[in-house]
Amino acid sequence: MLRIPERKPKVRLNMEADEVYKVVAIQRETADAVSVWLEPTTYVQEHCQFKAGQYLNLQFPIGHQALVRCYSLSTPPQEGNLRITVKRIPNGLVSGYVTSELQVGTLIAGSRAHGSFFIQDPEQAFLGVAAGSGITPVISMLRHMLQRTSVECRLFYVTPNRESTIFYDELEALAGLYADRLIVHHWHTSDNGHITEDQLEKSLMALAGCHKPDVYLCGPNAWMKQTRIAVQKNPECFGNCYQELFISDEDDSPGSSTNECYHDVILRIGGAEHRLWVAETQTILAAAQAAGLALPAGCEQGKCGSCCANCTSGQVAPGNIDFLTETEIQQGYVLCCQARPRGPCVIEVDAL
Repeated sequence: MLRIPERKPKVRLNMEADEVYKVVAIQRETADAVSVWLEPTTYVQEHCQFKAGQYLNLQFPIGHQALVRCYSLSTPPQEGNLRITVKRIPNGLVSGYVTSELQVGTLIAGSRAHGSFFIQDPEQAFLGVAAGSGITPVISMLRHMLQRTSVECRLFYVTPNRESTIFYDELEALAGLYADRLIVHHWHTSDNGHITEDQLEKSLMALAGCHKPDVYLCGPNAWMKQTRIAVQKNPECFGNCYQELFISDEDDSPGSSTNECYHDVILRIGGAEHRLWVAETQTILAAAQAAGLALPAGCEQGKCGSCCANCTSGQVAPGNIDFLTETEIQQGYVLCCQARPRGPCVIEVDAL
């Protein structure tokens, strides 16, 4: 049976009220990925508590901007460490900053842990399926299951090659330490080519064996859809299937164009009306922020739902709306961090 976790609760991030984390260590994992260890400066115990698979909303000071991103914690909760792991994406403002410029001692405002992607049944066999940096929440879950349970654990991990495989040495060490109940299968596309639907299905079924594991997957959205189909086709081999929405397919840098088309957008915020000219390449949230308007926002990647609003007139290109239910989409709800105008439109936003 395929089960997607319930939508994450809205996180209206208040950087003054939640937490300020201090960067206490940075470790390079691959040529384009680093792990960052964070420590709450308030030393409030609950700010260190989380479930394996959850994430933090973090606000990074970059130039004159404060950009918010959500990053999964990549350590298990029982170890008492808060570690995020970030992979650089082309033209990525935040990922580029974290992987190249972030320094030990930097203070980062952020939230406590959030998210509904965590172990649902610790007594059920575990199959983690990850691609690229989608390994970050999955390795947290995997290590938690190995340390706190005695169930069979499996991991299927797709990366370009060994050199680009985040946590390769860590996973090899785990496979040696828990050789009696852990199998890690790497699929390197440089050696094996891009995995086909048939290859993926056969690989997952072989790993599942007779244990009928629950499946926890994280990676690019199109790839996760392919994995879900493979799981759904074989209910006799798998238990429930849970997923974490991956980073938006678009990079996190502002777009630019020499021939942009602009549209008249009316923003209604708590009864006040604001009129903006918004480029087709610009999100509603980015345009509002540029105009000095305060909209609810959190991760700015379409994952947390903080910027959910209602398009009551006109059309937008919705972007990544996996967070929204089909009913909400039919009712005109959009995510301001994803939606781009395709003509004149009216957007109703709840006041902060």
